[in-house]
Amino acid sequence: MFELQLTGQQWYGRGNSKSLVNWWTAQASQDKAVDKCYRAQPFESDAKRVEFLFGLYERYAAGLLAQEKEKKVKKERK
Repeated sequence: MFELQLTGQQWYGRGNSKSLVNWWTAQASQDKAVDKCYRAQPFESDAKRVEFLFGLYERYAAGLLAQEKEKKVKKERK
């Protein structure tokens, strides 16, 4: 499998701090958008945001697995 491994300097250009600032600004904007989607107030930290989102993912994935299990049981009964 092909892997692309670039350093920050290679990705954003050497000495091109404007690109890095744009990236950080966009990242902060995304964080605010995620915060507004799920909570009235912002998360206390990135770690809290990630913990919350992974918790949602686990609940969602568990529901999908339960649905698949139900479908399998129904098929076997037929």
